[in-house]
Amino acid sequence: MATDPDADAVYRAEAILERELPTRILSLTEAQALVDKIAHAEDIDPPKVLHLPISRQYDALAVPDERVIVVRTKRPTELTIVHEMAHFLSESGHGAGFRRTHFELVRRFVSIDHYSLLEAVFSPRTFGSDFAT
Repeated sequence: MATDPDADAVYRAEAILERELPTRILSLTEAQALVDKIAHAEDIDPPKVLHLPISRQYDALAVPDERVIVVRTKRPTELTIVHEMAHFLSESGHGAGFRRTHFELVRRFVSIDHYSLLEAVFSPRTFGSDFAT
């Protein structure tokens, strides 16, 4: 698998967001409802949320070819679900297109406050001008 040079920065920014302004912890039913809501709004078939054992290095994995989001815990956060849905709606990896989609989903489906903090964390001051969204 090819390395994703932007992934670490995205994960660091999300960790800051969850530390400073935690998103809701969802049941699997609530996670599926959020996926369904986003999918409906974006006019795509909703992936299925599945709880399966995966590496501790990941909170979740989007598997677009199988139309599933695999979560490591039965209680994923809103941010985890929105992050994985961004993979279904954008380019592969965590590049600028993914980040734009991710930010927009956070704004629309989590909150403006979470969006504003995520945008601030991703400022050129934090990650350099070549990393701006």
